[in-house]
Amino acid sequence: MSTKVAIMRSRSLVFAKLKVFVLVMLLSITNSDVFSQAASYNLSYATNVTAYPGSLNTETDATTTGWTLIAGTTGAISADVWSSTVSIPFAFDFFGSSVTSFKVNQGGVLTFTTGAVSLPGGNTGLPASGLPDMSIAMMWDDFTNTAPTGAGDQVYYKVFGTAPNRQLWVKYYSFEMGNPSLSFVYMSAVLEETTNNVYVVDMYNLSNTGTTTVGLQYNNTFAVQDAASPNIPHGAIGTQIADSDVWTFTPFSLLPCTAPPTPGTAIAIPSSGICPTSLVSLSLSGNSVGSGQTYQWQSSANIGGPFVNEGGSLLSPASFIAATTTQYYRCEVTCSGNSQYSTPVLVTVNAAFPGGNYTINAALPTGGTNFQTFNAFVSALNCGIAGAVVVDVVLGSGPYNEQVIFPAVLNTSSTNTITINGNGNTLTFGATVSTAPSTLELNGTDYMIINNLNIVGTGATYAFAGHLWNNADNNQINNCTFTVNPNLSTSVVVPFSISGSVSSATTTGLSGINNVITGCTMNHGYYGAALVGNSASPATGNRIENCQVNDHYLYGIYLSYQNGTEVKGNTIERPTRTTFSTFYGIYMTTATTNLLVHGNSVRNPMNAAQTSTTAAYGIYAVTGSTAGNENRVYNNIVSDFKTNGTQWGIYVYGYYYVYHNTVVLDNAASTAGETRGIYLVSGGTGTYIQNNIISITRGGTGIKHCLYFAVAPSACNNNVLHMNAPAGTNYIGYRTTSYATLSAWQTATTYDLNSV
Repeated sequence: MSTKVAIMRSRSLVFAKLKVFVLVMLLSITNSDVFSQAASYNLSYATNVTAYPGSLNTETDATTTGWTLIAGTTGAISADVWSSTVSIPFAFDFFGSSVTSFKVNQGGVLTFTTGAVSLPGGNTGLPASGLPDMSIAMMWDDFTNTAPTGAGDQVYYKVFGTAPNRQLWVKYYSFEMGNPSLSFVYMSAVLEETTNNVYVVDMYNLSNTGTTTVGLQYNNTFAVQDAASPNIPHGAIGTQIADSDVWTFTPFSLLPCTAPPTPGTAIAIPSSGICPTSLVSLSLSGNSVGSGQTYQWQSSANIGGPFVNEGGSLLSPASFIAATTTQYYRCEVTCSGNSQYSTPVLVTVNAAFPGGNYTINAALPTGGTNFQTFNAFVSALNCGIAGAVVVDVVLGSGPYNEQVIFPAVLNTSSTNTITINGNGNTLTFGATVSTAPSTLELNGTDYMIINNLNIVGTGATYAFAGHLWNNADNNQINNCTFTVNPNLSTSVVVPFSISGSVSSATTTGLSGINNVITGCTMNHGYYGAALVGNSASPATGNRIENCQVNDHYLYGIYLSYQNGTEVKGNTIERPTRTTFSTFYGIYMTTATTNLLVHGNSVRNPMNAAQTSTTAAYGIYAVTGSTAGNENRVYNNIVSDFKTNGTQWGIYVYGYYYVYHNTVVLDNAASTAGETRGIYLVSGGTGTYIQNNIISITRGGTGIKHCLYFAVAPSACNNNVLHMNAPAGTNYIGYRTTSYATLSAWQTATTYDLNSV
């Protein structure tokens, strides 16, 4: 009969966002195997480490210079295989037994059983019958060769340090693993000379949809693992050491315990300054150890008790709890039926921030219900909120020169909202680094309402005035102004964005859903406003309404990986910009479905340079939608295109409903440039063009079409077409070689041809 001990581990979204420190020993032990090996392991886990173990490896995560490629792992990999064998350059014990060499597979397993033939396949909890004896599961998951797996996906090794304190690092470089997958995984297993410690390092990846197993397996009945295995999620992290996570496996001997045991003193890390539901590691100091000894943690509101059990009996004193209230904790240590109790430790839990009304006023110190700065208010939310919070920025008290980053705040909801009334004050910041470009950032923040605040990014190289990412959901931003420096042309100068990256306005990933942006003004930038979702699951429910988008460099409103996004009543124009590229008013690209684009005015693409020959496109779709998920473009006005370049009013692919729009391209002073009112590109299956008004009154010799179809739409009727242009190649309606004819694709249409 076997006894398996597992400690519950919660990695909810909140914990993932807060990146808490955890220390925990997790064992799976079979009684008959207790003495079959000389050692087992304590396991500790830490996030956002300041340095790698021993500080021997100081390289950034993606470095391969000086590393040796393990033969048999070279990409592009089409199948899961075992690599060639690699010798360990120093004496090393694993579960108390000497090992001299290892091999790896593409699924994240390192085994010292170098004669193993069978591959592990999909990950499970440990011990696992499919895993070879004497193996390390270093973020083990089933290998997948689907894109973006590429030729650079390889496993390397390198030795750091000098004898007798060396480390052997085995690094997976740019792997995609699992289903669902972890993208571009960089991870390492580390063997340490003399201590015989084993480290598993989660270094860098771009997605957290995958789940893995982390642990050490002696055989199929004995293992040490993170108890969340095989469902450990991995958050997206960058290439720097400071955002990496480390599991540390420290060996200890398994000698019989002695009765009565010495219980020692309870240790809690952290023991104070923590928030409700924070994870706290519990351990003992000065206690005796030995096989057969058990540990039972207990809690009480009073140091004198009564104490009640927390969880079940353990084979190690190391554990952790989700602290909800201030309590004392002690450990009952038992050997051969004799129980002793440790000295208790007090864990103090801070209260959540009370709901109510507060102010931000730079003229008064922080205290009572006032905060002198925005960041003082952010700090007050560290432990979540106990009710709805309303903060008024006192009229005329700004400007506030600070970078403000709101994290995920515990206990926010549709009723427990955080409202900031800006009252016309200005928040400004000049970013200087690419990794922190924002003035106002919502990093996983939910249910925040921001009203009447001016947000300015003054950085000349990096400037996001307002940026949402990392599952920032259900937020409302009303009547705010977002401004960056004018006439810059870099893609990291953007007034407003929602994306999957802290440093890019258009990188896919965990971005945000159900965010509503209303009545705002976006000034300048490469993009005026960018809304980008997750490639694995496009963002839903976002809306941008009644906003003024001014003087963007390339894209006015940019949409990617959006499902059901509404773009309504906005005005997009470039009234004063003098340095510009192609004008795209509303730009819809990859995986945009069920869009509602209506009531917008797109105009004045090059108002300050009307003789420019730069192309201008009003509403532009790069890709189509799908049957049943049609995008709808209706009641929009495209007008005042005073340029000498190509002009297309509305450009769409397949499965678009285009109706009740007005396109007026009437620059009679133009001397060149192709002009098309509505353009249905090849591949435009399932598209309906109905009840639109298109008027072209334009000079020059360029080709002009009110309607241009590279493929017949599903329906085209009740459109009103007007053209008044100099004699030349001017077509009211055009499809391949047929034009200006009443046909099945062009019914009940009114023509008005002058000077053709």
